[in-house]
Amino acid sequence: MDLSVAEKTRLKKQLKMKRRNFINTLGTGSLAAVTIGSSGFTELSHAKNTIQEKKKVLMKVGCQSGGVTVKDLEFKARHGVFNIDGGAPKFIPGTGWDLQDSLDKKEMCAKYGIALDAYHFPLSSVGIDKVPFPNVMLGKSPERDKE
Repeated sequence: MDLSVAEKTRLKKQLKMKRRNFINTLGTGSLAAVTIGSSGFTELSHAKNTIQEKKKVLMKVGCQSGGVTVKDLEFKARHGVFNIDGGAPKFIPGTGWDLQDSLDKKEMCAKYGIALDAYHFPLSSVGIDKVPFPNVMLGKSPERDKE
């Protein structure tokens, strides 16, 4: 049977299974197997589905941009983002990060049910002599540990 190029292309497109169609077909086939299968198979399948339904989701939606202003936190909470990187707290020269600023950020987030999970290190592309933590950037110990 000789097919034209157009007919071959049309057949290939029809045979190509898209991901969404595959999942629907798989689900329909599984449902049919359970319905037609023996009662032992059905019970086993039901027990397996029950176990899978109780499995918790291990991934969380988070955000590393924006700040912890009322506007930013309302936006994130409205869109289901409940884990954030709050940016670096204020820096006090000679001391380090400002503890009160950090606690204030955490308290603001808590008002919206958002967990402040991390602070990002303030990195920039300026020269190493202009960054606030040069020894951290260079990896020099013990100065790095002090910073």
